Amino acid sequence: MARKHDKFSYNYGWRTAPEQWNFYWNNKLIRLDHNTRSGVALLMLSGKETEAEAILKRLLRKQEKEDSYICIGFFGVNSNQYYFTQALKCSRNDMQGKLFSYKEWKHYIQSKDCNLSTCEVTSGYFIPNGKMPGKKEEVNNKIDLNRPVIIRLIRAEQDKVFQF
Repeated sequence: MARKHDKFSYNYGWRTAPEQWNFYWNNKLIRLDHNTRSGVALLMLSGKETEAEAILKRLLRKQEKEDSYICIGFFGVNSNQYYFTQALKCSRNDMQGKLFSYKEWKHYIQSKDCNLSTCEVTSGYFIPNGKMPGKKEEVNNKIDLNRPVIIRLIRAEQDKVFQF
């Protein structure tokens, strides 16, 4: 993957204090441990900016690989909605994990006869301190096992929160 539009920048409190240097990638702070920050700052101080950027790029790629997971899901019958579970997420580079999560999710759906839990949907409007008029209908989600989908989850900045 080419990173043509990457923009690395930095700032520091005191130029000769490596622990006060901060590095940014496209105006986002790169979180580094003390040893890595000191090493990259010393490279910048000695005028080796391209080598420092190469180290930062390697670290970003490593974090990107570690922070991305996939889930296996299935589409519903005659719909564009898909169903998945994060309990069976696995690393995108782990082939055995992918196969395990696919088999487990498929086995779970088959044990339910391709029907996920039935839910009750109420449509209408809400009146405070009163009754809620509207109609209720039961929705039965039937799963099509012939239409699997791979969903890529990326760890958000806040940690432990995943986004699509």
